[in-house]
Amino acid sequence: MKIQKDEFTYKMSKTGEPEIHIKNIVESFQMSIENRSINVHIYKNFDSDQMLLHADWTKFKLVMFNLIQNSIKYNYNRGDIVFIMKINNL
Repeated sequence: MKIQKDEFTYKMSKTGEPEIHIKNIVESFQMSIENRSINVHIYKNFDSDQMLLHADWTKFKLVMFNLIQNSIKYNYNRGDIVFIMKINNL
């Protein structure tokens, strides 16, 4: 709705380690993950030290929080949650 009203705002910032943001969010669900014996895997195809990523990390964390929460809720016991961060050559 905010996008339609042109009220949507965001704050861009840089990070070289987006996987740290994902790991921090995953840690907040650690008890649920362990109770259901879910495996979490994070893969990336780039070196974080050599690349800066620009994003609104507050909104990124909110989206990831919702994705992880739903991944746990709708996953099988002893299932997997896999994150793949990939840089495509354009």
